[in-house]
Amino acid sequence: MLRLLPLLLLLPVASASPLSTSIGIKYASIPSRFSPPAPSPFDPSLPYDTYGDVCFQNPDTFADAGQPNTTMSEDCLHLNVFTPESTSDSPLPVMFYIHGGGYTQGWSQQLDAAALARTQNAIVVNINYRLGALGFLPLYSLEREDADGATGGMNGVRDQIAALEWVQSNIHHFNGDPGSVTIFGESAGGVSVCYLATTARAEGLFKRAIMESGPCIGPWGFVESPKEAMAAGEAFMLSTGVTSLSKLREMDAEELMLGHHGDLINLSSHDNFLYAAGELPIDRLRAGKLNVDGGDGSMIVGCNTVDSMTMPPWVFMMGKSLPSTSAEFERKAKELFGWGHGGEVADFYLGMYDNATEAYQQVSADICVVCPTRTVVEELAEHIPVYQYLYAGGTADGRASHASELCALFVDDATHGQTCADIMMQDVTPDIEPVLQGYWGSFAAGGKPEGDVAWGEAGAGDFMRIGADTKMEGGGVGSGACEFWQTLKDEGLSEQRLKVACTLA
Repeated sequence: MLRLLPLLLLLPVASASPLSTSIGIKYASIPSRFSPPAPSPFDPSLPYDTYGDVCFQNPDTFADAGQPNTTMSEDCLHLNVFTPESTSDSPLPVMFYIHGGGYTQGWSQQLDAAALARTQNAIVVNINYRLGALGFLPLYSLEREDADGATGGMNGVRDQIAALEWVQSNIHHFNGDPGSVTIFGESAGGVSVCYLATTARAEGLFKRAIMESGPCIGPWGFVESPKEAMAAGEAFMLSTGVTSLSKLREMDAEELMLGHHGDLINLSSHDNFLYAAGELPIDRLRAGKLNVDGGDGSMIVGCNTVDSMTMPPWVFMMGKSLPSTSAEFERKAKELFGWGHGGEVADFYLGMYDNATEAYQQVSADICVVCPTRTVVEELAEHIPVYQYLYAGGTADGRASHASELCALFVDDATHGQTCADIMMQDVTPDIEPVLQGYWGSFAAGGKPEGDVAWGEAGAGDFMRIGADTKMEGGGVGSGACEFWQTLKDEGLSEQRLKVACTLA
C-alpha cells in the first residue's frame, strides 16, 4: 500500500531568493462532491499572496506543523507559481510538481519550491488535488450520472489535468513556456505521473516527465481489473452506512474521511473518462502509447536505495515492529511469503546482511519499490529514452529512505540546516542538493539530465547512482535481488501475495 505520512511538513516555506511568488491561485472549482473539476477564471492583475485551503484528508493523521493556512476544505483546487527573476526575454521552462501522500494526504505548500525555481531558472508550479474518497472513489452511480461515463475513481487525477490545462492557458503571464512543461512527482505523485503519461486526456499538456519512487507496475501500481475497483468502491460506500450517492454527498466531509484508511490507492486506476472502455493504463504503457512530447520525449524514472516504509521516520509514524534477529527475520519472512518461499528469502537476504533489521528493510524496499521501478524502466525503454537513477543520499552508507530525495530537491544551501535531516532521521549533506537539482533542472530545460557526471540512457540497464559518490553503474537497480524475486515468482509466488506483503511489511 502506498502511504506517505505528512512528515515533510517542517521543511522551510520561505526563501530569500530573488523570486516572485503567486500562491493560492484557484485553478478549478468543484460544482458538487465527486463531480469533475470545472475551470476557474484567472485574473493576472490580482495579487495572489495567501495559500489556498488544503484538500480534505483524515484529520487523525493530519498535522499542520505550523505552516501557513492548513485549513481543510473541499474547495481546495489551488496552485502556486514560483517565478525566478530573469533578464532573458525568452520564456522559461516549467516544472509542475505533484505531491505524494498515498492519495490520502498532502498539499501544495508542504515543500518550498523557491530554491528549485531560483537555482534552475525555471518556473515551478505545485498544486492541491482531491484525496481519499473525495478524489479516488469509483462508483457505478457516478458513472451513470456523468456524461463522459466517468466513475469518479480518478477525480484526483482529473484535477491534476485541470491544473495542467490552467498552465497551458495562463503560464505565459509568468513568462513560462507552455510548450516546455515537465511534470514530476514522488510516491503517489510519481504514480500520477504514470497515469498522466498514459491517458490520452493529458495529451499535449506536457513534454517531459520525472517519476520518483512511484512505480505504476507492481504492488503500488495499476489495478488490472475495473470490476474489482468498482466492487471495492461500492463496498466502501456501504461501509459508511449509507446506500445512495445522494446520502454520501450529504455526509460530513470529516466523517467521510475518517472512514477512509488509505485502501483506495488500489481502486484508483479505473475511470472511463481517462481510459476507453476495456482499456487499461498498463496496456498503454507497455504499448508505448505515451504523452511525453507526442510519444517522442524522454523520462527520468528512479527510486531510493532503501525505499521503504520500514525505514525511519515512517516506521515510527506507522507503529511498525521490525525483526532484530535472524530468527525473527525468518519467522516474519515465512509469515509474509509462505514457508518455502519465506525460507528462501531468509537465506538470500541474511546472506547479504549481517543486520536482520537492515535485511528486512531492504526486502520491503525491493518488493514494493526498487524492483517494480526497474520493471517500469524496462517497459518504457522499449519506446522512449529513459534515464534511470538510484538515490543513495549524501552519506557514505548510502541508505536513503522513502522521500528522502525531497530534502535535496527542494532545499538549497541558503536554507539547509538540521530541519530536513531531523525529520527524515538521516544525515543529509548540502553537497548533494545542487547535483539533484541540476539534473532535474537541465532535464526540464532540454530533455536530458546534465551534470558533472554524464548520465546515459537506461536501455542497457545503466543507471545513475546519485549520492556521496555520484556515478553511472550497470545492471539495473536492484541487480541480483530483482532477479531473485523474479525466480520466486516463476516458482509460484503470486503478485497478490507481494501486494499483501507490501501492506504488512
